[in-house]
Amino acid sequence: MAEGWQGVAAGQTEQKCEAFFAMGRASSEPPHSPTRPKAGAAPKKEKEKNKNSEKSVSLCFRKAPPLVQQVQWGIKITGLNFTDMPVKIRLQRKGRKKAPFYHIVIADSRAPRDGKYIQRIGTYNPLTVPATINVDRDAAFDWLMKGAQPTDTVRAILKFKGVFYKKHLQRGVAKGALTQEQADAMLAQWIEGKEAVVESRREQTKQRLEKQRQMIFGTPPAKPEPKVEEAPEATEVEASTEEGTDAEA
Repeated sequence: MAEGWQGVAAGQTEQKCEAFFAMGRASSEPPHSPTRPKAGAAPKKEKEKNKNSEKSVSLCFRKAPPLVQQVQWGIKITGLNFTDMPVKIRLQRKGRKKAPFYHIVIADSRAPRDGKYIQRIGTYNPLTVPATINVDRDAAFDWLMKGAQPTDTVRAILKFKGVFYKKHLQRGVAKGALTQEQADAMLAQWIEGKEAVVESRREQTKQRLEKQRQMIFGTPPAKPEPKVEEAPEATEVEASTEEGTDAEA
Protein backbone atom coordinates (compact mmCIF):
# COMPACT_ATOMS: atom_id res chain seq x y z
CA MET A 1 0.00 0.00 0.00
CA ALA A 2 2.80 2.37 0.85
CA GLU A 3 4.49 1.76 -2.49
CA GLY A 4 1.25 2.36 -4.41
CA TRP A 5 0.53 5.57 -2.49
CA GLN A 6 4.03 6.85 -3.17
CA GLY A 7 3.64 6.10 -6.88
CA VAL A 8 0.35 8.06 -7.03
CA ALA A 9 1.90 11.00 -5.17
CA ALA A 10 4.90 11.05 -7.50
CA GLY A 11 2.64 10.99 -10.57
CA GLN A 12 0.55 13.88 -9.26
CA THR A 13 3.69 15.87 -8.51
CA GLU A 14 4.96 15.40 -12.06
CA GLN A 15 1.62 16.53 -13.48
CA LYS A 16 1.61 19.63 -11.28
CA CYS A 17 5.17 20.49 -12.36
CA GLU A 18 4.29 20.10 -16.03
CA ALA A 19 1.24 22.34 -15.61
CA PHE A 20 3.32 24.94 -13.75
CA PHE A 21 6.01 25.10 -16.45
CA ALA A 22 3.34 25.25 -19.15
CA MET A 23 1.77 28.29 -17.46
CA GLY A 24 5.19 29.95 -17.21
CA ARG A 25 5.89 29.40 -20.90
CA ALA A 26 2.50 30.71 -21.86
CA SER A 27 2.92 33.89 -19.80
CA SER A 28 6.44 34.61 -21.16
CA GLU A 29 5.51 34.18 -24.84
CA PRO A 30 3.29 36.40 -26.98
CA PRO A 31 -0.12 34.99 -27.96
CA HIS A 32 -0.35 32.87 -31.08
CA SER A 33 3.40 32.16 -31.00
CA PRO A 34 4.41 30.07 -34.05
CA THR A 35 7.13 28.26 -32.07
CA ARG A 36 5.03 26.56 -29.35
CA PRO A 37 1.37 25.61 -28.96
CA LYS A 38 -0.97 27.33 -26.52
CA ALA A 39 -0.94 26.36 -22.86
CA GLY A 40 -3.25 23.46 -22.08
CA ALA A 41 -3.40 22.16 -25.63
CA ALA A 42 -3.46 18.38 -25.98
CA PRO A 43 -0.23 16.88 -27.40
CA LYS A 44 -0.57 15.72 -31.00
CA LYS A 45 0.71 12.48 -32.36
CA GLU A 46 3.77 12.49 -34.56
CA LYS A 47 1.80 11.37 -37.61
CA GLU A 48 -0.74 14.14 -37.20
CA LYS A 49 2.08 16.68 -36.75
CA ASN A 50 3.72 15.58 -39.99
CA LYS A 51 0.44 15.70 -41.89
CA ASN A 52 -0.78 19.05 -40.59
CA SER A 53 2.61 20.84 -40.22
CA GLU A 54 2.15 23.07 -43.27
CA LYS A 55 -1.47 23.83 -42.35
CA SER A 56 -0.63 24.73 -38.74
CA VAL A 57 2.22 27.01 -39.77
CA SER A 58 0.02 28.86 -42.25
CA LEU A 59 -2.72 29.29 -39.64
CA CYS A 60 -0.23 30.62 -37.09
CA PHE A 61 1.04 33.22 -39.49
CA ARG A 62 -2.46 34.18 -40.53
CA LYS A 63 -3.29 34.94 -36.90
CA ALA A 64 -0.04 36.86 -36.31
CA PRO A 65 -0.40 40.28 -34.60
CA PRO A 66 0.45 43.59 -36.28
CA LEU A 67 4.00 44.38 -37.33
CA VAL A 68 4.60 46.80 -34.46
CA GLN A 69 3.85 44.11 -31.86
CA GLN A 70 6.03 41.60 -33.72
CA VAL A 71 8.97 44.02 -33.57
CA GLN A 72 8.37 44.67 -29.86
CA TRP A 73 8.19 40.94 -29.11
CA GLY A 74 11.34 40.33 -31.16
CA ILE A 75 13.23 42.89 -29.08
CA LYS A 76 11.88 41.44 -25.83
CA ILE A 77 12.51 37.76 -26.64
CA THR A 78 15.71 37.79 -28.71
CA GLY A 79 17.28 40.96 -27.31
CA LEU A 80 17.78 42.37 -30.82
CA ASN A 81 17.00 45.97 -31.68
CA PHE A 82 15.87 46.28 -35.28
CA THR A 83 16.23 50.07 -35.22
CA ASP A 84 20.04 50.02 -34.75
CA MET A 85 22.05 51.75 -37.44
CA PRO A 86 24.62 49.62 -39.29
CA VAL A 87 27.34 52.29 -38.82
CA LYS A 88 28.86 52.60 -35.35
CA ILE A 89 31.38 54.92 -33.72
CA ARG A 90 33.29 52.58 -31.47
CA LEU A 91 36.67 51.67 -30.00
CA GLN A 92 39.23 49.43 -31.66
CA ARG A 93 41.68 47.88 -29.20
CA LYS A 94 45.40 48.16 -29.74
CA GLY A 95 48.44 47.83 -27.48
CA ARG A 96 49.97 44.89 -25.71
CA LYS A 97 48.52 42.74 -22.93
CA LYS A 98 47.41 44.69 -19.84
CA ALA A 99 48.33 47.95 -21.57
CA PRO A 100 45.35 48.84 -23.76
CA PHE A 101 45.36 51.64 -26.29
CA TYR A 102 42.29 52.38 -28.41
CA HIS A 103 41.53 53.88 -31.79
CA ILE A 104 38.19 55.65 -32.23
CA VAL A 105 36.85 54.44 -35.56
CA ILE A 106 33.78 54.56 -37.77
CA ALA A 107 32.94 50.95 -38.61
CA ASP A 108 30.15 48.68 -39.75
CA SER A 109 28.37 47.16 -36.74
CA ARG A 110 28.63 43.71 -38.38
CA ALA A 111 32.43 43.92 -38.72
CA PRO A 112 34.74 42.42 -36.06
CA ARG A 113 35.96 44.67 -33.27
CA ASP A 114 39.53 44.85 -34.58
CA GLY A 115 38.62 44.34 -38.23
CA LYS A 116 38.00 46.72 -41.10
CA TYR A 117 36.81 50.24 -40.44
CA ILE A 118 35.61 53.12 -42.57
CA GLN A 119 37.54 55.98 -40.95
CA ARG A 120 39.72 56.55 -37.89
CA ILE A 121 38.85 59.80 -36.13
CA GLY A 122 40.93 59.68 -32.93
CA THR A 123 42.77 57.83 -30.19
CA TYR A 124 42.07 57.09 -26.52
CA ASN A 125 44.63 56.14 -23.86
CA PRO A 126 42.97 55.26 -20.51
CA LEU A 127 46.21 54.55 -18.65
CA THR A 128 47.20 58.19 -18.13
CA VAL A 129 45.65 60.46 -15.48
CA PRO A 130 43.64 62.15 -16.85
CA ALA A 131 43.05 59.97 -19.91
CA THR A 132 44.66 61.17 -23.12
CA ILE A 133 42.02 61.74 -25.81
CA ASN A 134 42.59 63.03 -29.33
CA VAL A 135 39.47 63.34 -31.49
CA ASP A 136 38.72 65.04 -34.78
CA ARG A 137 35.63 66.96 -33.65
CA ASP A 138 34.49 67.92 -37.14
CA ALA A 139 34.63 64.36 -38.47
CA ALA A 140 32.82 63.00 -35.40
CA PHE A 141 30.13 65.68 -35.73
CA ASP A 142 29.62 64.91 -39.44
CA TRP A 143 29.15 61.19 -38.74
CA LEU A 144 26.73 61.92 -35.91
CA MET A 145 24.63 64.07 -38.21
CA LYS A 146 24.64 61.26 -40.78
CA GLY A 147 23.09 58.92 -38.19
CA ALA A 148 26.06 56.93 -36.90
CA GLN A 149 25.43 55.56 -33.40
CA PRO A 150 28.25 55.75 -30.82
CA THR A 151 28.78 53.12 -28.17
CA ASP A 152 28.42 54.07 -24.51
CA THR A 153 32.14 54.69 -23.99
CA VAL A 154 32.51 56.68 -27.19
CA ARG A 155 29.42 58.71 -26.30
CA ALA A 156 31.05 59.72 -23.01
CA ILE A 157 34.27 60.60 -24.86
CA LEU A 158 32.46 62.75 -27.42
CA LYS A 159 30.56 64.56 -24.68
CA PHE A 160 33.83 65.21 -22.86
CA LYS A 161 35.40 66.64 -26.03
CA GLY A 162 32.42 68.88 -26.85
CA VAL A 163 31.08 67.12 -29.95
CA PHE A 164 27.57 66.78 -28.53
CA TYR A 165 27.72 70.40 -27.33
CA LYS A 166 28.48 71.40 -30.91
CA LYS A 167 25.49 69.37 -32.07
CA HIS A 168 23.32 71.19 -29.51
CA LEU A 169 24.56 74.60 -30.73
CA GLN A 170 23.94 73.68 -34.37
CA ARG A 171 20.34 72.84 -33.51
CA GLY A 172 20.02 76.36 -32.12
CA VAL A 173 21.50 77.77 -35.33
CA ALA A 174 19.03 75.76 -37.42
CA LYS A 175 16.11 77.09 -35.35
CA GLY A 176 17.34 80.68 -35.61
CA ALA A 177 18.07 81.13 -31.91
CA LEU A 178 21.80 81.67 -32.58
CA THR A 179 23.99 82.82 -35.42
CA GLN A 180 26.85 80.70 -36.68
CA GLU A 181 29.41 83.17 -35.32
CA GLN A 182 27.86 83.06 -31.86
CA ALA A 183 27.78 79.26 -31.89
CA ASP A 184 31.46 79.08 -32.92
CA ALA A 185 32.46 81.56 -30.21
CA MET A 186 30.54 79.64 -27.53
CA LEU A 187 32.10 76.35 -28.62
CA ALA A 188 35.63 77.82 -28.61
CA GLN A 189 35.08 79.25 -25.13
CA TRP A 190 33.76 75.90 -23.85
CA ILE A 191 36.71 74.00 -25.32
CA GLU A 192 39.20 76.48 -23.85
CA GLY A 193 37.69 76.09 -20.38
CA LYS A 194 37.67 72.30 -20.66
CA GLU A 195 41.30 72.19 -21.81
CA ALA A 196 42.31 74.42 -18.88
CA VAL A 197 40.64 72.01 -16.44
CA VAL A 198 42.40 69.03 -18.05
CA GLU A 199 45.76 70.79 -17.92
CA SER A 200 45.30 71.62 -14.22
CA ARG A 201 44.46 67.98 -13.46
CA ARG A 202 47.54 66.86 -15.38
CA GLU A 203 49.70 69.26 -13.35
CA GLN A 204 48.17 68.05 -10.09
CA THR A 205 48.89 64.45 -11.05
CA LYS A 206 52.49 65.33 -11.86
CA GLN A 207 52.95 67.02 -8.46
CA ARG A 208 51.36 64.09 -6.63
CA LEU A 209 53.66 61.59 -8.33
CA GLU A 210 56.66 63.76 -7.49
CA LYS A 211 55.65 63.83 -3.81
CA GLN A 212 55.25 60.06 -3.77
CA ARG A 213 58.68 59.62 -5.32
CA GLN A 214 60.24 61.89 -2.67
CA MET A 215 58.52 59.97 0.13
CA ILE A 216 59.89 56.67 -1.18
CA PHE A 217 63.38 57.64 -2.30
CA GLY A 218 63.91 60.92 -0.43
CA THR A 219 65.36 64.08 -1.87
CA PRO A 220 68.41 63.42 -4.04
CA PRO A 221 71.68 64.95 -2.81
CA ALA A 222 72.88 68.07 -4.55
CA LYS A 223 75.44 67.43 -7.22
CA PRO A 224 78.88 68.96 -6.46
CA GLU A 225 79.87 71.73 -8.77
CA PRO A 226 82.87 70.88 -10.96
CA LYS A 227 86.07 72.71 -9.99
CA VAL A 228 87.48 74.99 -12.66
CA GLU A 229 91.25 75.57 -12.54
CA GLU A 230 92.21 79.19 -12.82
CA ALA A 231 94.62 80.14 -15.62
CA PRO A 232 98.05 81.50 -14.44
CA GLU A 233 98.57 85.18 -14.76
CA ALA A 234 100.40 86.54 -17.77
CA THR A 235 103.24 88.13 -15.73
CA GLU A 236 104.16 84.82 -14.13
CA VAL A 237 104.23 83.11 -17.51
CA GLU A 238 106.46 85.79 -18.98
CA ALA A 239 108.86 85.67 -15.96
CA SER A 240 109.22 81.90 -16.27
CA THR A 241 110.00 82.17 -19.98
CA GLU A 242 112.65 84.87 -19.34
CA GLU A 243 114.32 82.73 -16.66
CA GLY A 244 114.43 79.83 -19.09
CA THR A 245 116.13 81.87 -21.80
CA ASP A 246 118.77 83.26 -19.35
CA ALA A 247 119.64 79.77 -18.17
CA GLU A 248 120.12 78.56 -21.75
CA ALA A 249 122.44 81.52 -22.50
